[in-house]
Amino acid sequence: MCYHINVSAYISREGNMNIYNIAEAAGVSTATVSRIINNSGRVSEKTKERVCKVMSELNYQPSAFARGMVTNSMKTVGVLAVDIRDTYYANVTHTIEQHLSKNGYNAILCNTGNELKSKKQYINMLMSKKIDGLILVGSVFKDKNLDEYIINISKNLPIAIINGYIEGENIFCIMNDDKQGIENAFKYLAGERLVFFKDSDTYSAEKKASGAGRYPVYRVEKGIEGGYNGIKRLMEERADINGVICSEDLTAVGVINYLTEKELKIPEDFSVIGFNNSVFADCCNPKLTSVDSNMTTIGKIAVDTLIKAISKEKTENKIIIKSELIKRGSTK
Repeated sequence: MCYHINVSAYISREGNMNIYNIAEAAGVSTATVSRIINNSGRVSEKTKERVCKVMSELNYQPSAFARGMVTNSMKTVGVLAVDIRDTYYANVTHTIEQHLSKNGYNAILCNTGNELKSKKQYINMLMSKKIDGLILVGSVFKDKNLDEYIINISKNLPIAIINGYIEGENIFCIMNDDKQGIENAFKYLAGERLVFFKDSDTYSAEKKASGAGRYPVYRVEKGIEGGYNGIKRLMEERADINGVICSEDLTAVGVINYLTEKELKIPEDFSVIGFNNSVFADCCNPKLTSVDSNMTTIGKIAVDTLIKAISKEKTENKIIIKSELIKRGSTK
């Protein structure tokens, strides 16, 4: 079978072969080779088979750079996360990379850290590689000091932002409804004496905190230790509290660890809810009730949306996905 391939975008392992070499080896004109590789014009099947056989024998291998020069597309998307060790970023970026590959795109993944200068440097580096689009993972990229920079970049490059919102014609924001997720968690524990633990000040964290409504919001440090120290301090101040809803699963695990040490029964004496529905929700005792942040769904939608934008197809600039409360043993 003859496959129409752009030989001008191929480089032989044995040298810098070109359309003239192929035409000479096949005994045809360069115009005939051009028509075959670009699938344009009429060429007999016998001639096609002969030219394709020559290209196969010359052992051509695809050159992404050369192909990109011809098609004006490198079939590559830059993916930025601040710290791939974080379970949320790890899960989302894994989904993004897999879904990009399924759609014929390569991913260049960068860990930027939280510094503004570093984020800009990584974006500039990716731009120099002629990427087709950019995906920013997490609301940490929704930053008043970075917004204008991203808007300027988007004039020449489509950008998808996960869980953050920046208004722009070529910016596409895919968000979990964090506020609705926390609201549902508080409604589920209605009648209990509740507080909300917030572990950061990002765009997403503020949305979650807004879902607490009339309930108190306490700022704690990130991770298991943050949850542990936060509930310890709170119990010393307010012995009447019997329920905590946390902005992350790891924070909730820290809360459970402290309550277990104090021999409080969960959920009989105290209810705990986390956020993200991560693997940690299944690894603690009791298993953790958690708000599902739609990590896999959001990653896939971000890729689909960006590919549409790259292809100049019309797509929504703002997509919001509803959360679901996954009930386990840490709540009544």
